[in-house]
Amino acid sequence: MPEKYHIHTHPAPARFAPIPKFSMIEKDGCLGCLDCIKDHCVYRVYDERTFDPQQMIDTLDTLCMSCLRCIQGCKKRLITRALNPDFVQIGNDYWKPEILADLWGQAATGKIPVSGAGYGGPFAGPGFDSMWTDMSEIVRPTRDGIHGREYISTAVDLGRKPFHLEFDSQGQLLTTPPPLVEIMLPVLFQKPLLPLVNEKVQQAIASAAQTIQTRVFWPAEEIGDDLRPPAAPLIPRLRPEATWEEVAQWAGSPIVALPAEAPHLGDLPRLRQALPGSILAVEVPMNSQAEPTAEALARAGLDVIHLYADWCGNEWETPNPRFVKDGLRAVHNRLVEQGLRDGITVLVSGGIAMAEHVAKSIICGADAVVVDLPLLIALECRLCGRCVPPEEWRMEKGEWRMEKGGPESKTRSNLHSPISNLHPPPSACPVAVDQIEPEWGKRRISNLMSAWHAQLLEVLGAMGMREAARLRGEVGRAMFFEELEKETFGREFGRLGE
Repeated sequence: MPEKYHIHTHPAPARFAPIPKFSMIEKDGCLGCLDCIKDHCVYRVYDERTFDPQQMIDTLDTLCMSCLRCIQGCKKRLITRALNPDFVQIGNDYWKPEILADLWGQAATGKIPVSGAGYGGPFAGPGFDSMWTDMSEIVRPTRDGIHGREYISTAVDLGRKPFHLEFDSQGQLLTTPPPLVEIMLPVLFQKPLLPLVNEKVQQAIASAAQTIQTRVFWPAEEIGDDLRPPAAPLIPRLRPEATWEEVAQWAGSPIVALPAEAPHLGDLPRLRQALPGSILAVEVPMNSQAEPTAEALARAGLDVIHLYADWCGNEWETPNPRFVKDGLRAVHNRLVEQGLRDGITVLVSGGIAMAEHVAKSIICGADAVVVDLPLLIALECRLCGRCVPPEEWRMEKGEWRMEKGGPESKTRSNLHSPISNLHPPPSACPVAVDQIEPEWGKRRISNLMSAWHAQLLEVLGAMGMREAARLRGEVGRAMFFEELEKETFGREFGRLGE
């Protein structure tokens, strides 16, 4: 049995106090009790509280473990708890404050977020919340890949696989195996497209990827000599206008990425000759043309298709955009119907915000996911939008473009909540993401991925599965709210089969 894959965690406390969900409020009118409830806090919160002059906050809210003992025990009910208005302002409708808080906690400790206070929210919602995974093995002896001796593999191969092998009369292999790259976790990284990403952030992301044995998509023109593959885990992303000489500079790189509109794809033999032994990944926007584009690329003999939605998981340039899980299922099913799926690797990005989204994306047809924003959030980013310059930014063909006003400038991606009219410069980031120490950033990102890895093992164990690769396309291992609703109520309301 191979050695268990494990991501070692190291505590990486936050440099800035995270924004707490609740604020403790102490009213006037203390009776001066000789036996004050504050003296009996089991977590010694009132003993250890301080005032942080840099952030102008009382650390009571961040230290509190929400046991509510002080609130219930104060004889005059002078201590109360209220929802923190600053907490509800971070993130947006998709990247909810609760998601950011969970990611901060996982990045600091590497532990799975656990809440024993129950769940008071809805059982279904938009996006990934309309999908439930199979937990049938929970009632039986589960495959415990974390604490037990059971080995559950989360490794996946990137690259093209031959549909069959040919041998000569002596049994010698005639088929030349195509190149493959193995990653130990079905999660790849890519550069977050925000102005805060500088050399320090790049080093932190690259070092974390090296530690957990995965890869990072990064613009080719921003890769320095010290981070060039194959020594470093970066995957160069070439520009559509790159010359053939610039393409040839990346010969020897295990994986090279190109956009779907790159003219080089029209001369695939020459591209293979310029990049011998490299896996070719093509970045395809998830829109109404994603299915035929993916089929054409698979038939042409490309190795990897990277489908990308916007940062909230929606299709591009579509009046009624599908969510990423639905667009991914459509592409996967198209390739299956044409008998092409097993020969190509499909990656997906956009809207991957939590560990559960990794398993759900694989069920919907991806071999692995690509994440960006969770990496910045692990570095304490609050998605406040202050680093966005005065010009309006919009996504075009996978890159951020600036608009100097006009009607098009109002179609900015829905990543941010409303941004202040002051537009402070990037150096005014409230948590100074651009000033991190790379080693600290590496630990934070590694911790986050360790927590995600443990949660993926929990999901696979609950399903009774030994390999993450076998989960791909297993829609029978999940339930989809839209389909259940149609089957249950469609006949009564005349919409069955629509």
